[in-house]
Amino acid sequence: MLYQVLMETNNAGAPQAWYVYSMGLIGREDAAGNYQMYHYDLRDNTMDLTSAHGQVTNMYDERRYKPAPF
Repeated sequence: MLYQVLMETNNAGAPQAWYVYSMGLIGREDAAGNYQMYHYDLRDNTMDLTSAHGQVTNMYDERRYKPAPF
């Protein structure tokens, strides 16, 4: 399996973060070396980000962004 890496830079061109892709986005490492992994639901919506130690660092609720059914 091939991995791709996208680098995020600031206006001066200094690296700020690296995003790791495979079949989709799987992780992000910031310039300080902190790695986070992306977790998805069955619809490929991002649900959580976890640290390298398994701690949930961010949670997302995709229901907020969908129109209410009528």
